Amino acid sequence: NYNYEKGRYSLITFSYDDATKRLTISPRRGEFDGMLAQRCFNIVLIKKYNAPVLDLQSPSGTVITYEGKETVVEL
Repeated sequence: NYNYEKGRYSLITFSYDDATKRLTISPRRGEFDGMLAQRCFNIVLIKKYNAPVLDLQSPSGTVITYEGKETVVEL
């Protein structure tokens, strides 16, 4: 919908540094009614020639709980 035009949105930025093998998840910006206060991310490092099969029942990566604060994941 168009609620973002009224400032009702949430933005989470991901950035990866290949040199340090760190994924940084930024602090959440914005909010809206009904927004999840907490969510889980399954972080999987995909290599050029060896992509793992995505299995949501048995996640193979690093599962983190994100609560809106900056989070750094070592991969």
